[in-house]
Amino acid sequence: MSDDSTDSSTIENLLRRHVEGAGIDLLRTTPAKGDLPYTVVVDIPAAMWIDDAVTVFRSCGPILRRHVADTPGGWAWAVLAMRDLQPIGVHWGGWDGRDDAWVAKPPRAEGSESMEWRRVYDAVREHLAPLGRDDAFGDGEYWVVEEDYGSREQIVCVFKLDFATPALFEMLREFLGGAFPDWAIVLKLELDPPDSDVVMKAVSITAHRIVEHWDREAMRRRFGARFKA
Repeated sequence: MSDDSTDSSTIENLLRRHVEGAGIDLLRTTPAKGDLPYTVVVDIPAAMWIDDAVTVFRSCGPILRRHVADTPGGWAWAVLAMRDLQPIGVHWGGWDGRDDAWVAKPPRAEGSESMEWRRVYDAVREHLAPLGRDDAFGDGEYWVVEEDYGSREQIVCVFKLDFATPALFEMLREFLGGAFPDWAIVLKLELDPPDSDVVMKAVSITAHRIVEHWDREAMRRRFGARFKA
């Protein structure tokens, strides 16, 4: 039985004491948003065996189950494991009727496709750098996701709504047209509190077009002048 009344800082403090007692740093927690589960981000020491870390992640289950309800059709929480701030895998839990699962991040192949992805990724980061801070933990305006999913897309999570403007969309379209005409950039909203429930695929940009996926009228009603698109 979960206790939904417990505030997020209390849950984070309980988890922090638990994992840091085992030598693992807790970097942050993120409440569940939309289809995304409650997420715990940790950094494990270089000398710690993965099996030992997974044992710690599994032992977080009783704490999480007191405060985060299991779900019948999906994972209720995820522990994103980093080493030297690079993702190494995810421990999933809270799928009612299923055991927890550790999924290690496979090593990235160093073939030509991976090298091209890295070139585009680096170029997107450089192009956006003058406009704001790139931060994976939500402490900036956006984050260029450092994950090669095998598609010809770069994903940019936007944390500040006023960062997403028509001028930005057009700048990125021109950037792709001049440098990477076969690639796309997808902007995904993951807004800061108090709007952290807003998680959506917002805009897809290619060299030839800009496609908006959000409901413009709904966005205007909720955010008013803050919605600049």
